[in-house]
Amino acid sequence: MRPGPFDYYEPENIAQALDLITEATVIAGGQSLIPSMRLRQVTVTKLISISNIAELSGDIIKKADSIEIGALTTLSDLLSSQIIEEHTPWLREAAQQVGDVQVRNLATVVGNICWSDPRANMSIALLASNAIITTINSKLQERKISLKDFFVSFQKNILENELVKNILIPNHELAAGRYLEFSRQRNDLALVNVSVVSSEKKTTLVIGGTRNVPLIIETDEHNKMNHAATIMNKIPDRLNDFHTDQYGSQQYRLELAISLARRVLNSLRCKLDE
Repeated sequence: MRPGPFDYYEPENIAQALDLITEATVIAGGQSLIPSMRLRQVTVTKLISISNIAELSGDIIKKADSIEIGALTTLSDLLSSQIIEEHTPWLREAAQQVGDVQVRNLATVVGNICWSDPRANMSIALLASNAIITTINSKLQERKISLKDFFVSFQKNILENELVKNILIPNHELAAGRYLEFSRQRNDLALVNVSVVSSEKKTTLVIGGTRNVPLIIETDEHNKMNHAATIMNKIPDRLNDFHTDQYGSQQYRLELAISLARRVLNSLRCKLDE
């Protein structure tokens, strides 16, 4: 199939993009949007490409208080980053499972988040990392939004005529993290995916493949040895956060989540004990 008719724009700077953004859809890599448009699952009347905006960065920068991932950073950029490999290797684990090389060369980290699918790899791993996004509006005002407050429903988020400028991963003594997923075959979207990040202060588990938005379970107990048990005890009560479709029932997805969570938590416990 072919997409319906739409107007296409390639602004040269942020101000031009924001002048056009009302009732528009923004595209960077388009690896999720374009297939959905062709299948008429998504209707777009105005499409804005931000790939030529010099003010938006594709860099990954280590700062004093955070790691900054630019709006145009591709998944391949993330996979080749020494900063990511050294400080947040679980983001690499998540990015490695997205599509094939051609997809990863075009797909952006920010685009993966803004698509707002509760199975999106980078959303799950960045939520576990307590990531923050920086947006900019038509008045060129910036605001910072915790990724935990970003998702509203399936493929819906809180952006209102804004562009995402970057993603910030706070440096709060992150200890270790993992990402793991289960899919029917390679390159499929995950049926269920999980990521866990443990610091000195708390452990955060995020589960994707849920009904509308990713499921976040965390603990701030002072005794880190109790974190895994506390989190595992909370998962069975979240059956209603999952859905039934042709690929599996609520109960099946819940059991998958429990199994994957147990594996990543056990793996992480071994890593922390090294």
